[in-house]
Amino acid sequence: MDVFSYKPKNQPKVERKKLGRNEGLYWPTFNLIEVDTRLKGKKEMIIYIHEYLHKLFPDMEEDDVIINSESIADFMWKNHFRRVDLGE
Repeated sequence: MDVFSYKPKNQPKVERKKLGRNEGLYWPTFNLIEVDTRLKGKKEMIIYIHEYLHKLFPDMEEDDVIINSESIADFMWKNHFRRVDLGE
């Protein structure tokens, strides 16, 4: 379902795997976001948003990425957006 006429281009591929100390990574060279499989719930949402912000705004300071990803995730979570697990 399209709400707006803009179609995002060049969306990053997302891979879920155990990442050790990292919870998420964005690899601009490969247009790839990696997210740790052990994340669940709101923390997982924060990491997805965090890494996508790195893609959209590569010059944004890390503190600003953290603040913005947590703010967006908090808004989404409070409005009942959740991940649906389809048997991963």
